[in-house]
Amino acid sequence: MEIVGLLGPSGAGKTTLLHSLAWRSIKAKLVGLLPVKHTRVGGLLAGGVSVRGISGGERKRLSVICGIARCAPILFLDEPTSSLDSYAAVSMMKALKQLTNKGHTLIASIHQPPAAIWSMFDQVVLLSHGRTLYVGPGQQTESWFSGNLGYPYSPAAHGAVSEWLLQLVTTSFTADDIEPHTMRTPEDVVQAAIAWDAAQEEVAGKIAALPARNGPDTSVRPSNAAAVADPEGTFVIHIPFSDAAPGAVVHEPHNASDSQTAYHEVSWFTQFRVLYVRAAANCVRNPMNMGAWILASTWLGVFIGLVFLNLGQDAAGAQARLNCIADLLLVMIVMPFVYMAPMTFNKLTYVNESVSNLYSSTAYYCAIALADLPTNVVSALALAWPVYALAGFQQSASALGIYTFVQVFQHLITSQVLQIAAYILPNQDMAFIGAIAYVNLVFQLGGFFRPNKDLIGFCKALGWTSFSRYAYQAAAQAELQGQPFNKGS
Repeated sequence: MEIVGLLGPSGAGKTTLLHSLAWRSIKAKLVGLLPVKHTRVGGLLAGGVSVRGISGGERKRLSVICGIARCAPILFLDEPTSSLDSYAAVSMMKALKQLTNKGHTLIASIHQPPAAIWSMFDQVVLLSHGRTLYVGPGQQTESWFSGNLGYPYSPAAHGAVSEWLLQLVTTSFTADDIEPHTMRTPEDVVQAAIAWDAAQEEVAGKIAALPARNGPDTSVRPSNAAAVADPEGTFVIHIPFSDAAPGAVVHEPHNASDSQTAYHEVSWFTQFRVLYVRAAANCVRNPMNMGAWILASTWLGVFIGLVFLNLGQDAAGAQARLNCIADLLLVMIVMPFVYMAPMTFNKLTYVNESVSNLYSSTAYYCAIALADLPTNVVSALALAWPVYALAGFQQSASALGIYTFVQVFQHLITSQVLQIAAYILPNQDMAFIGAIAYVNLVFQLGGFFRPNKDLIGFCKALGWTSFSRYAYQAAAQAELQGQPFNKGS
């Protein structure tokens, strides 16, 4: 396989071409404010505590490795050497070059490759102003632009060929006193693109005129093109660059017998395992935040327990127990909203990685849910158990078990509702509003204020979808059943 380098100055269309080839969603708008659309006018709102992470170069290498880990036969790399020093850039390109020996095809946009990287490209695509100026081996770029288009190249004056090409096709900053023999205007670029297209059409006509495989050669002269069948049975076309009309590209397909690497999708379990390790590391990376969350839950549980301290065994005490259960279930719904900001922040990572199809959505969701499970369970217990002890609830293992399960269940379900809202809604504000609207509906239909049988038709039907309803009924039955309540007021 090969490495194909996309070259061109800023704004030439390299990234847009990569997005098109990779079938990414692209939206184009031609408006007067487009030049300042991406101008940053304010800082990012912090969704959590900021901690020092990897450097820009390390982040770039990590993103490339994530793409390689997918074992895709074709890799699209958008400026993989940016933010890297010269040694790291060359080392990365050498590693990528080795992938071509395993059957990968790499298409990389490079802004200004040094000579060491330029020599690694099997094919080069040169772009400017969204037009294609050259496609073919990098060694023949000088012959095309100098011999056919009349732009002289001098190693002493221009340096490496790659540097000369970018100077040649960049029109924004060109002036006669800087470099007189370059494309000064977009019209020069258009003329060069037209010349290249014409050359390609002429070459295509010559190839179409070739006889059928193993048939007699009656239409193409050997001086212009030669078509031979090599011993491996592969049809190879040789068109001399100088004779094949301006800009003809030598194309030699790989031998048919070349072994190709068998690509295997990473298993779902492997994806889940790697994502879980990363998610778990994110959970414990800031122990102060986790400790503060558990401490706040404990404090709130103690405070609620003090409000309902030592409930009596009379009718008023029975009603107070129901009120305490309802109050605690409400708090279990509200508390997970503290994590809305980190959830929406994690969504950015998921969106960027899902575009590259690095893993399945189910593997990511299961990994996140399992990694968050210990924190959610501990927080729910820190909130629920102090209330149970201080309020004087029924002292039995079965009642405590049901009570614990119900409270943890309420907390976990709400957390998943928030997780889904954060990922399917466009921003944090919309996710917050959507989640609040849903959990408020769930709580109002939970049977705390009015029995479900007394509701009007559609509200009664919606009541069956309220998970708080089942949690409230289970906790109330476990607490009141078998309790000896007196009839005193």
